[in-house]
Amino acid sequence: INNKMAALGWYFVKSKEDLKSHLPTMEATFKYAWIGVQSSNPKAAKEDENPLRLVEFQRAGANAVQRYKRDVLFKKGKASQEDKKQFVQEIYDIAAEYRVTSGKWLLFPKREQADEWWTLIATAVLEGKLAANIKISPCPPGKKTAVICIYCNFTDKSVCKETLDYLKELGMRVTAPYKADALTHLHLYSSDFKELQISGCWSMHYDLIGRAAKYF
Repeated sequence: INNKMAALGWYFVKSKEDLKSHLPTMEATFKYAWIGVQSSNPKAAKEDENPLRLVEFQRAGANAVQRYKRDVLFKKGKASQEDKKQFVQEIYDIAAEYRVTSGKWLLFPKREQADEWWTLIATAVLEGKLAANIKISPCPPGKKTAVICIYCNFTDKSVCKETLDYLKELGMRVTAPYKADALTHLHLYSSDFKELQISGCWSMHYDLIGRAAKYF
């Protein structure tokens, strides 16, 4: 995985000493798309590297989106809560069937916080205390915030909760909902959620961040 991702412009931190010279606000990292740390903890989310399976998921997921548009949005005009629930659940069921189960908690530290937050999280991963693969976007001058992604499988709610609890122990307040990679693979983003009338119900594990658990 490291070699493949390095070819896409990633840098993988190898040790706590290496971490000190590859912080997101350091000029040495500005040439990279992402800085990453991979966990050795067996509970960490593992990406399925089978490209055929991902293609099959994208085909099945796209078909589900088209059915929902045709049978619900076009015919009814407005989706009911039950329609939304069934559609979102179908997407996650398809993702689970094809093992596209990775997703992430998202943090958006300000530039002046980025090095500190990243050091805390990356150190926890390197020491095996946090069972998650992580990445951060470099934060050159002029960029106001960084993006930190902390990965765990949506099918394992206990690990998702443990990950979130650990972030809270580090003093980080997670306000963004958990986002499954399946949605990204289907090219579904905030504007699409609005079009599909699912803006308030597309995420798994709302309940873990203190929001109403509408569906899951």
